[in-house]
Amino acid sequence: MKNFKKTLNFFASWACLLAVGLTVLLSSCEENEDAQNLSNGIQEVNYVSDDFSVTVKLDPNLNHDSHSFETLQEHDDYLLSLEETSQGVISLNKKMYEDLSHYFDPYQIAVIDNNYQIQVAEETYKVDQEAIYKKVNGAWELDLFYGKSGLVDLEETTLVHTNIRHLENLSDYQFKSPESERIYNREKTAFANGKMAVDSREYVYKDSNGAPKLIEYKRSQYGETFYAYIKWYCWNESYRQWGKKAKGGTETLIRRFEDGEEYVKLDNSQSIGAYLVTGERDDEGGKVEVVVDGRDGSTGSATDRWNTSKSKVKRKKNKSAHSSHSGWVRHNQTGELIKGMDKFHVD
Repeated sequence: MKNFKKTLNFFASWACLLAVGLTVLLSSCEENEDAQNLSNGIQEVNYVSDDFSVTVKLDPNLNHDSHSFETLQEHDDYLLSLEETSQGVISLNKKMYEDLSHYFDPYQIAVIDNNYQIQVAEETYKVDQEAIYKKVNGAWELDLFYGKSGLVDLEETTLVHTNIRHLENLSDYQFKSPESERIYNREKTAFANGKMAVDSREYVYKDSNGAPKLIEYKRSQYGETFYAYIKWYCWNESYRQWGKKAKGGTETLIRRFEDGEEYVKLDNSQSIGAYLVTGERDDEGGKVEVVVDGRDGSTGSATDRWNTSKSKVKRKKNKSAHSSHSGWVRHNQTGELIKGMDKFHVD
């Protein structure tokens, strides 16, 4: 009986040692695997856009294949398919993502090769942290400048539309983005021929009878009442070349009766008057929104006090931009925001 117990103790000890050894071995394997992943330097980040998000695996050693698309639509269809099949996860070269993701989305970056180049519709493009270049007669020419903010081209296009009635204000302006300068020159030509800005419409704030809504305000708390009309200028720009984006904006214009017949832009720092007609302080201003469509079924939007603009990656077969615009003005007495323009479309 004693020998039997000794035998049991012997096997129990060995079993214990075996279990400890197995645990150490498994732990070592896990540590080796973690160390391997760490040495590979693969990281994960979550890219969030207006209406979609994707997990991006950043691999410092990943090579991007070179791509050549016969048409812009072939390029866009490929990216739409990539979105559908990726199931929300995509692998990209780490440095390329860090260099380009402030302007391009992960799916766009995926088809740019490690030389930062792509061919679309018989054109060869190259990109860097700040701009898109196009090869012309064997040399690289600046095609669109977005800067390290990713917003320079949008800001300059907005500047053109802000000055649409007085384009002479920009005669000495040095455009950074050739794309914005092309829009400026197009609008100059249009106005020289007596035409309205391309892809733009105006909407007057109206009362229930369809007449311009009379806005009342005070400059001082107990002073006289002043009057004005409000209208909104709504614009968009279409996407017809690789690297461009659909863009749109909403601007608020005011015609103060004491200043004459001209409508002028309200800056985002302004209110219509210092006081409501009740004498209550009015520091809030109004509100505007623009919604620009993009990929199939997707939109990008922006809001601000009086003026706002937005750019959006667009991969629909119809390259013309579509945008809707809304505007709110405070009630003369209560200060409540009243929607005066609701989803006004520019196509």
